Amino acid sequence: MTETNEGQVAESLAQFRGHVIKTVLFVIVLLGPLIMAYFLQNVVLQWMGTGYDERFVGLLCWFLMIIWWFAMLKVVLPLFSRRIDSWVADSCQRDGQD
Repeated sequence: MTETNEGQVAESLAQFRGHVIKTVLFVIVLLGPLIMAYFLQNVVLQWMGTGYDERFVGLLCWFLMIIWWFAMLKVVLPLFSRRIDSWVADSCQRDGQD
């Protein structure tokens, strides 16, 4: 294999790793609050007892989940995305120098 092919393969592999990491992070960000809202709703209902309306607690938990998603999608994911892109670029540069 020539040097240019090795460099291209290393760059493609680093970019693929970056895409996999971003995809896993995105899935965690989307599914995490969904699971959290479900369990939070059950915990809050048990803690508050039967005197409260389930619909109110459910809406409150889903509202918190929507706020969580908005914060993750607007703040956390772009921050991690830039760091992952930087890591991929550094990895490609290092592999090119070897």
